Amino acid sequence: LVRSRGLGDVYKRQVMQGVIIFFIACLMGDFSYYWWHRLQHKIPFLWELHKLHHSDENLNTTTIYRSHFLEPAGQALFRGLTIGVFIDASAQTQTVLSIFAGGLLLVLWDYFIHANVRIDALNRLMPFFSTPQFHWIHHSKLPQHQDKNFSIWLPLYDVIFGSYYKPRVDEYPPTGLSSGETIETVWAAQTGPFVAWARQFRQWLNSRSDASKKLS
Repeated sequence: LVRSRGLGDVYKRQVMQGVIIFFIACLMGDFSYYWWHRLQHKIPFLWELHKLHHSDENLNTTTIYRSHFLEPAGQALFRGLTIGVFIDASAQTQTVLSIFAGGLLLVLWDYFIHANVRIDALNRLMPFFSTPQFHWIHHSKLPQHQDKNFSIWLPLYDVIFGSYYKPRVDEYPPTGLSSGETIETVWAAQTGPFVAWARQFRQWLNSRSDASKKLS
């Protein structure tokens, strides 16, 4: 009986540890993604990868798959250099399972917030949880919505760092790129960033050359 109680206590501690690590993984995962996502919008090099995702003028769950093939690799690298520094996934079985579950929740929530649904009652969840309308604003092509609502799960980070925008109940603006640019073919979608990077590199070389001429 004593031994049984001892095993029960160990089991409870493992479950509690798993629950705590699960929520930490969710919070850190969303925090890491928030800054990765925000950098994608601020740094021209990264934006050329990310703008394919924003070019969809008919936002829906399949928009998740409208992304450049290099973008998941960049996200994985960024998360590895942030979350991976703080969490040792090799320590305990419950740690591994909890981190996996936390990552899975964010993936499933990403499907949810891209869904093309309009449920007025969900507006009340903001700013506690992100909703399809919350993320719809992020995909808006209107100037007042640019660089707003970056989080996947918790708008808390947008509130703290000044990028939160709460839409009206009936506010569903047109989506797509604010520049009006459209990306219609797979070839253009996957080669576009390389073309843009080459153009940015030439502009950088020209600016360096002009600066050198002014100094000489």
